[in-house]
Amino acid sequence: MLGGNLGDVEKTFDQTVYLLNKYLGTVVCQSSDYATEAWGPIPQDDYLNRAIKINTFMPPLLFLKKMNEIERQLGRIRIERYGPRKIDIDIIYWGDMIINHTKLIVPHPEMHKRKFVLEPLMEIAPNFKHPIFIKSPQQMLAELKDSLSVVKK
Repeated sequence: MLGGNLGDVEKTFDQTVYLLNKYLGTVVCQSSDYATEAWGPIPQDDYLNRAIKINTFMPPLLFLKKMNEIERQLGRIRIERYGPRKIDIDIIYWGDMIINHTKLIVPHPEMHKRKFVLEPLMEIAPNFKHPIFIKSPQQMLAELKDSLSVVKK
């Protein structure tokens, strides 16, 4: 999942996809971009979000390390949790694997509570079942209490 709210976010997303293809695998599909009301404790501009699917042979922790290097290369500076950012790349699923590591938890532990994740996910993986809850994005969205605005661009 890509997200950002600083600078030319669409251009940053395109650069991110290019670098992911170059270094981590093959981006096989992407959702539309979604304008998303900022979430979290810090007042800030709205976000843009996009779901992507990547095929890779890289193991998850190495993928995470290289993904974080791409974020830094594109100008990501980690100052405040949930603060404004140029780019944020999150791993939501790793196929149907369940990963509980100090550096990586998959499926993303908050994804089922976030409309800005579920809406774009419905575009690229409408029938994929969450490996713990055994629910599709649409089923999780129907149960969601998140009232933030998420609008397809």
